[in-house]
Formats: sequence, structure tokens, C-alpha cells
Amino acid sequence: MSPKRRFKVHSRNTLFQRQKGLCFYCHRPVLKSELTIDHIIPLSKGGTHTMDNFVGSCAKCNVEKSSMDAEKFILAKSLSRLFSGD
Repeated sequence: MSPKRRFKVHSRNTLFQRQKGLCFYCHRPVLKSELTIDHIIPLSKGGTHTMDNFVGSCAKCNVEKSSMDAEKFILAKSLSRLFSGD
């Protein structure tokens, strides 16, 4: 098991500003202090631990995404909304 990685405050601030305070996945507002950093392509699937592979997300979306890559998660979330009527 790999050790939990710590992110620099600069990284979190950069993501928060880049995404205008919104979750990358659900587009809902998220407080900077509650922003979680997620890998677009998970490390377990060959993703890198670099800024171009990071997005900021709310905790709910980060947990739901788990080890899916971002594209698959966004598609699954969109289909879920479509069929649930949200």
C-alpha cells in the first residue's frame, strides 16, 4: 500500500482558482478547505502525480469516482442523471 500523498497548499490553491471554486465533476461550489485533489488518470492505472493530472473535486465525487478514470466517471455520472431525471 502506498503512503498517502500530501499536497502543497499551492497545488490546492491553483486547482481552486483554475476551477473557479467548483467541483470538476458535479460543478457544485466547494470550499477551498473542503476541496479534495483527485487524479484524472489514477496512479493505479499509470497516471502521474503531476499538476496536469490533478483536478479538484468535492469529497462525494472523489469517493464515487474511486479508481475510475475521469472520462468514464463523467460519462457514468451523466448517464445516471439522464435516467434519474436530475
